[in-house]
Amino acid sequence: MNEKLKNLITPQNILSYSRACVDVCETLMELKDENFKRLVIPSRGAYPFYKGALTSYGVLTKKGIERHDFWSHFDLCLLPYTADYEKSNIDTNSNSIRKFWSKILADTIRKESSPYTHFYNNLVDVAGKKLTLNPTNLKTDKFYNDNINDEKFIFLDTAISGRAICDIIESFHEFNLKDFFIIMITDSEGSELKSCYKNIIEKEKSLGRLKQINVKKIYSEDASPLLNTGISSIVFPSLMDRAYNEVAEFKNNQIVGAGLWFIDSASHLRMQNPKLNAVRGILFSLKNIGISINLGGKDTHFEELVKLELEDMIENLGDFNLDDGNSTKELIYNRIASKETKLEEEVEVSSSHIIRITLNADIITNLIKPLKYK
Repeated sequence: MNEKLKNLITPQNILSYSRACVDVCETLMELKDENFKRLVIPSRGAYPFYKGALTSYGVLTKKGIERHDFWSHFDLCLLPYTADYEKSNIDTNSNSIRKFWSKILADTIRKESSPYTHFYNNLVDVAGKKLTLNPTNLKTDKFYNDNINDEKFIFLDTAISGRAICDIIESFHEFNLKDFFIIMITDSEGSELKSCYKNIIEKEKSLGRLKQINVKKIYSEDASPLLNTGISSIVFPSLMDRAYNEVAEFKNNQIVGAGLWFIDSASHLRMQNPKLNAVRGILFSLKNIGISINLGGKDTHFEELVKLELEDMIENLGDFNLDDGNSTKELIYNRIASKETKLEEEVEVSSSHIIRITLNADIITNLIKPLKYK
């Protein structure tokens, strides 16, 4: 069932993935020296590279105070640019949804209170707490830093065709966000980037605002939480429908979105299913070994190690099908239930493992009502 992992988790793919973590680390080091402090991560696939960058820095320096200074330097904002809208009944598209998230980012950086920031932070407070989604790590208030008097931010994202990142770049321009630096981690070593998007990407490179880091295979993209350190993406289609139709500013500007990150949707596995937990643990360890090798460590028997560990991963997975989105849905159910929270809402899942939750109508009313009269 999970035999295709042998074509995905290969020594070459792990070393390439780990090399990208080192490259992200080195880029962040340079940006830190240029006084960049805000760091936005918009996708599940990108987050493991950030974690890998922190690991890389830990290998690069043995001084605890230096590690702490680097790890604590960036104000991290996990803003979910999730553009899934297939189960909503409104006339929108992925470009409009990404524009919605950039509007939240722009207002937050500029310390402007708006219907967009209110809506998102209320969603974190209400749905985040109800579903136990680690809400303290999702709020945008980390960007309300009185010591930052500029609009600088780093945007760490993944790319395949280039469409999403170019939509986002377009939205940055629309909201007059100019002082950014994009770290773009590109799948298939950039071979799948479409020419129409390459032109936009190359222009940002020429302006010194984008660095492209190529990877053989981003196996954490649109995948099971077991392949991306345990993160899931949740969207609320019914909330999008009503917010778009009932909040005047959203409808007038024709932009809307409603989503949250589930920071650690697999945390319950430590106690409930150690074998499944070991799957992500094995992948994490292999990535860290790959980082060490990329930084000059010995690669003694790495290929043999990957082969043996991969067999263990497949055995530990048992009948848990990593490819099937329903396995991720089951994982989410079990994680929420582990916190003694009943999930009465309807839950569906996309082919790319995005969880879609139909919120209770009363919750939606409470989220929208304060915005309708602003």
